[in-house]
Amino acid sequence: GGVREPRGPQLGSLGEFGIVHEATLRTYARPEQVTMVDLRLDDPTILDRVLSDWLLTEAAPGAMSLSNEPQVWTLHVAYFGRSGACAVQQRSLETLVDHIDGLHVIGSNHEPLDHALQTFRARSAWRRGVSSLVKVMLPPGVTGQVCAEFEAWSEANVHVTVEAFPAHGCLFVGGELSPHGARKLNDIATYFCRTHLGQYAWYARPSVAPEAPRIAPFGPPQPDWPMLLRLKRAMDPRGIFNPGRFVQPARADSPIAQQEAAAPGRKRRKKRG
Repeated sequence: GGVREPRGPQLGSLGEFGIVHEATLRTYARPEQVTMVDLRLDDPTILDRVLSDWLLTEAAPGAMSLSNEPQVWTLHVAYFGRSGACAVQQRSLETLVDHIDGLHVIGSNHEPLDHALQTFRARSAWRRGVSSLVKVMLPPGVTGQVCAEFEAWSEANVHVTVEAFPAHGCLFVGGELSPHGARKLNDIATYFCRTHLGQYAWYARPSVAPEAPRIAPFGPPQPDWPMLLRLKRAMDPRGIFNPGRFVQPARADSPIAQQEAAAPGRKRRKKRG
């Protein structure tokens, strides 16, 4: 087989080594306008049933996000291009929605690109101000289901905000949580990821006492983590690259250390003296 590249949790500004090894710059024609449409969802799981077919129609949006307020889910979609093309896509969306129970258009507007970008930034501003924020990555087909499950969990435990990007299977979940509340959020994120074969990454975790166990930045544990830990120790033996991320030299009772100890062919060295 080929040589596996150490991507994922290892590289990038939030990765284990804290190194950005490649940057890609894409350029697009500046759209004449952005048509933004808001829809109310009676149940976010509706998206799981209709999204695949929706993305194959003229109504497929250039951007889509899902946000929650108490008992209300709002789907924000946007179309980029000339005014005529945006109008065609909007009419196609309205026709599509007419045939989907539980999905309702509640508003639309047309904005220049600069104003639309300000709107997008304002929607995600909450992520930059919370003490606890975890990104959960799942198969797109279960995004709505997991959003609903996070909402039910939040009502029974600690309040969190959920923002999702259904076409990508990406959710951001967080809020002003205590260390105990963040650990409960970590436990439920781990459960959802194991159930739906996903992964999570913490972007912000509350401060804890030095002697207290910290939430692992990534999870659930993956089969290749022992290999990545050995790579980390070989390339960064002093732990100076992005300290605290992912596979820092682990305590003996941590999941990563247990996986490494159980790895096939791994022998323990006997202490001398």
